[in-house]
Amino acid sequence: MTTTSTNKIKLPVAAEELEFFAEEEPITIIPSFQLRHSANGMLSCVGGDYGPFRPNMPVEVPIWLALQLHKRGKCRIIPPQFLDIPRLQALITAEQSDLDSFQPVPFYFMEVCCLLFESAKDAFGDSFFQVRDLLQQFVNIRRHKIEDGLRMVAQASTIRLANLSAYEANLIRLNLQGSLNMFLKFSKVELMLENRAAAMTQPTPGF
Repeated sequence: MTTTSTNKIKLPVAAEELEFFAEEEPITIIPSFQLRHSANGMLSCVGGDYGPFRPNMPVEVPIWLALQLHKRGKCRIIPPQFLDIPRLQALITAEQSDLDSFQPVPFYFMEVCCLLFESAKDAFGDSFFQVRDLLQQFVNIRRHKIEDGLRMVAQASTIRLANLSAYEANLIRLNLQGSLNMFLKFSKVELMLENRAAAMTQPTPGF
């Protein structure tokens, strides 16, 4: 299977763009069909060859393809391991106990969750609402840590920003960009006032 890494995108970008990039992330499906026109059971697409597709045999494909097959009733999507309930509970505990850093998560974990929750919630069965609530709790913990870190920037304090997801990096970039723009605006005003004050203190020729 051929995939393209998109972790080096320029931020900030729109949420829709992040979801577009996340659609290339691999996910496991259980097909309910077989490609009879293909000798090796592979599906050739512009982005690469995927498969082989055989009934009840797990195969890894990009999320965009998994969602299309799921929409047509051609496969069952297996949620990523990081969305297992025990894994989410462990992540929440670790995130709460470590106030200075972030737990490692897939770069597009937020976008992947949104895509699955919107178009394939049945993949989670009866656990959907519990998974959703645990994920929301995990995201809130990380967001509060980000907000605390941004508030401490002006106090010469630091917070480790490794293991941020695309969504979180985008959020920080937007906040810092807004603060920087405001700082530059104030700096220009201060410079203008200083120049004006200096001009007013200069002696007038002829006096």
